[in-house]
Amino acid sequence: ITATLSSGTSQAVSFTTSGLPTGATAAFSVASCTPTCSSTMTIATLASTPVGTYTVIVTGTAGTLVRTTSFSLTVSPVTTAGTTYYVATTGSDSYSCTQAQSQSTPKLTINGGIRCLTSGDTLTISVGTYTENIWSVPGGAFPPYVSIPSGTSLSSMTMIQGAVGETVTIKGQTLVKNIGATGGGYLRFKNLIFDGVNIGTVAGAGTHLVDVFRQDGFITTSVHFHDVKVINGPSVGMYWGKESRNFELLNSELRNNGLRVDSTYVPGHNQCYCVGSYHRYANNFVHITNDQDPAQAKRGGGY
Repeated sequence: ITATLSSGTSQAVSFTTSGLPTGATAAFSVASCTPTCSSTMTIATLASTPVGTYTVIVTGTAGTLVRTTSFSLTVSPVTTAGTTYYVATTGSDSYSCTQAQSQSTPKLTINGGIRCLTSGDTLTISVGTYTENIWSVPGGAFPPYVSIPSGTSLSSMTMIQGAVGETVTIKGQTLVKNIGATGGGYLRFKNLIFDGVNIGTVAGAGTHLVDVFRQDGFITTSVHFHDVKVINGPSVGMYWGKESRNFELLNSELRNNGLRVDSTYVPGHNQCYCVGSYHRYANNFVHITNDQDPAQAKRGGGY
């Protein structure tokens, strides 16, 4: 903040602020000075300060003379950085979770890496094909089940991702099942290929390649799939349980799924934000049902 004498005799100028949000404070390096002079204003916020953009007014007062200027203050959400763990085909599940925080000592399996995660952590998987099933159940009841921990918000999501610029393929007999089984959510899967080629031909809707599911009494929210491929699912390529909410499918490809039923099955009550490249092989690309109003059910074609 600079105070400049335009004319007359210099007087000390004192600085004050207004318009700060709750929990924010302003401090000046010099509370008052005699022009021409300057003072640096520093604004501090708390974690509880409401997110938003605010106009902060700085007032300079010298006797009866008052001048103001304004600044824009933007308060962004607090992002909690979790721990990153690594998986690679050259790794070993005998490595501890502490060791798996280094790329030189990664876990061998995705399941092994998931067992290291807590809320808001990231699992980064190196290039390769991983032939394993990922069954998420409450508390990872017993092997081979695991529990994928929920994040706490959109700014603190638990993430399972392929390494940047690398091709990571997951194959199995059932693949990814019961994501968010106990509700919660705030999970993101990124840069992965889910390949159901090992599942075989299954009639009916009982075999879902990727299954976002909840148990009775729980709601799963904000499970995101970004830059993924879901391919070769014999029945439903991607299934969203009827108590899932606010899921995303972005810049992704669903191909060669739904030979028996649908490529993507979205039961009622869901909100889907789907943007990307989708390719239907047979039947419907997206099948949306509405349990309370069957007339609102929709089936979308593919290309």
